[in-house]
Amino acid sequence: MTDKALRLTRSARDKRHFNKPLLQKKAKGLLVSVLRFALIVCLSYLILAPILRNLTQAFTHPDDLGMATSIWLPQRISTQNWHVSLLMLDYWKALPYTFLHTSIMVLLQTLCAMLAGYSFARFKFRFRGLLFAFVVFTIIVPPQVFMMPQYLFFRKFDIFGIITLITGKPLNLSGDWEEELLLSAQRGAGLAFVFMAEEPLVLHDTTYSDYFGASYPLWAQQAKEIITDYQRTLGNIFHLRITGFEQVNDQVTITTYEDGSRVAVNFGQEDLAVDEQTVPARSYILLEGREGE
Repeated sequence: MTDKALRLTRSARDKRHFNKPLLQKKAKGLLVSVLRFALIVCLSYLILAPILRNLTQAFTHPDDLGMATSIWLPQRISTQNWHVSLLMLDYWKALPYTFLHTSIMVLLQTLCAMLAGYSFARFKFRFRGLLFAFVVFTIIVPPQVFMMPQYLFFRKFDIFGIITLITGKPLNLSGDWEEELLLSAQRGAGLAFVFMAEEPLVLHDTTYSDYFGASYPLWAQQAKEIITDYQRTLGNIFHLRITGFEQVNDQVTITTYEDGSRVAVNFGQEDLAVDEQTVPARSYILLEGREGE
């Protein structure tokens, strides 16, 4: 065999053993597979995390709700939340309506997701990649990133100044702490305020990233007074089991405990009378006289 033929044979053998375009294609395919797998894992976590957290909270003792040690595993397992829910929600009557409402929402959301997914996969149109990136962005980015801007926006909600022009002040569409206080008194729940002393960036990606607040020194004294009054009024019945619940009218409810104690909560804007006792507007009282007396 001549030297030229030998060199050609070696060159062909080297090309068979080292095909650079083929290796690049395989590496690219492997990278795409890894990224696809990582995306599926992240999306699965985002879908399953709220379900797992709700299951944990369902079996967590009411006094441990919100504690960092009971986020994923209950520190104390309890079925008291189920018992209170059965009493207050009229569970067996509300169950079919909840199931129907949830089923309709699931079907509509699934249909919309199927149409969107089919459109992205089947049709080629302008800015398809950018739009799909926005879809993934809304799923992956944690809600803590938008929490503070949304709170500030809805805290003083106004559209082109129209609401202020009509009512004299903007609407407060953020969470109502008074409503949460009344619900706690109604359900016999423990009461606690959680304030954020650190900056939001310091608490990012920690177990406290869901908390936010502002003007802590101004709220601290008021929170102390609210908790003190709450414990003075209802502190003696926190350990008791709830045995009854009554919706007196659209604004007032009465929660009964195993020793006969009754707590009346007024969600309305006017004082109302219950059993010849006045329940102040947006407040609660421990009714004098036990059930049956």
